[in-house]
Amino acid sequence: MNNCDVWSKTLEQLKKNIGVVSFKTWISNLHLVNYDNNILRLSVNSNFIKDTILAKYSDEILNTIRIYIPTIISIDITVTEDNAQQTDYLSVPGSLFNNTWTTKSVDYAQQKPVRKSFCRNVILDKKFTFENFVVGHSNEFAYATAKNVAVQNSTEFNPIFLYGGVGMGKTHLMQAIAWFIQKNQSDRTVMYVSAERFMYLFLKSLQLKDGINFKDFFEGVDVLIMDDIQFIGGKESTQEEFLYTFNKFVDNDHQIILSANRAPNELKGISNRLKSRLCGGLIVDVHPSTYELRVDILQQKAKKLKIQIPSYVIENLACNITSSVRELEGALNRLVAHATLVGQDISLDMVRNVLSDLPTAKNNFVSIETIQNSVCGSFSIGLSDMLSTTRIKTVSIARQVAMYLSKELTDYSYSEIGKLFGNRDHSTVVHAVKSIKNRINTDSNFSENINALKKSL
Repeated sequence: MNNCDVWSKTLEQLKKNIGVVSFKTWISNLHLVNYDNNILRLSVNSNFIKDTILAKYSDEILNTIRIYIPTIISIDITVTEDNAQQTDYLSVPGSLFNNTWTTKSVDYAQQKPVRKSFCRNVILDKKFTFENFVVGHSNEFAYATAKNVAVQNSTEFNPIFLYGGVGMGKTHLMQAIAWFIQKNQSDRTVMYVSAERFMYLFLKSLQLKDGINFKDFFEGVDVLIMDDIQFIGGKESTQEEFLYTFNKFVDNDHQIILSANRAPNELKGISNRLKSRLCGGLIVDVHPSTYELRVDILQQKAKKLKIQIPSYVIENLACNITSSVRELEGALNRLVAHATLVGQDISLDMVRNVLSDLPTAKNNFVSIETIQNSVCGSFSIGLSDMLSTTRIKTVSIARQVAMYLSKELTDYSYSEIGKLFGNRDHSTVVHAVKSIKNRINTDSNFSENINALKKSL
């Protein structure tokens, strides 16, 4: 593949990994310059866009292009000043989400007759619907809240405030609300915008001395959905403008739905006045995903991608990658892309090789499957015997040794280890670990054998 082909494939994969909205807002502004001395050189047309991409997406870009060019070691982004003056202006209504621009001050009032059409044409990620959201114990309340506010044309709770860590599904739920309203409620106008975008447009309106008309930009909107509100922390003028918009929506009995990485009263750089307003509605904590939920997410994603992935690979990923669902899906995307390009089946060896840059992959370099096979070889039994319910003494001891080594050499929890040993209860693993520890302390020959196994692994 030539440079252009590689960059095109990289962009396609980035769009899948980070979502269409983030891609359109930021990554689509990048232009390929060249690959030089293992450095990917790109250009954009403003320092603001450059700084945001480097802060939020540089690792994602680097990891993605390494699928195609593993030797790339860093990214360099330059600002092309010639283009900056032509494009770095306030977005007009109707093009807020598709990155078309104008250098002229906009008469927002003229846009009001087509406001409904504009909102129905908002570009959202097609994957982020209620139908594609995997519900588990950790997110069932957040899902129920989002579905209710989408279905019910009321403002019983205002604002709705979703908070949680990165990649927990907040953006998915918020866009799902927008999709549902657009599809099923033609009489309601919905606007989805990130807090960064709101801030950027507001600052540009000040530069163009168009602040009064900017306030009218949200006229006619029934449901305002704003993502990542934490990004206006420390931006006093932006907070004042947002508070004006917030109060106007509440006073007119229009719904506001917000998200952030933490609860309202824990947001840094947010004024007490705004915090008080944010705390006045329904606050919903989107909890970290459970092991079972991560398995379900991977299984459903594999089904949609129409690719066969061994269950033990899915279980390995679900155990190891716990920081965010987005990272989990990104890892699966990388595996699928690698398997497709090199024509290999997905295996644990591929997981270790392709995902070696992930901290979780490094910490759990020894897989439970490897431990099981090694112990089976030492005890001359089959893997099917180890995972069975048989209580033959030799098999039972081998099983306990494998469980002990799994706890010693990996970061798996007792419950996670039990699931990989034929869905056994965590108490079985706890008993096995204690039994092997006791025997190591009392039987020197047994202890030497276990140490030899550890070294071989």
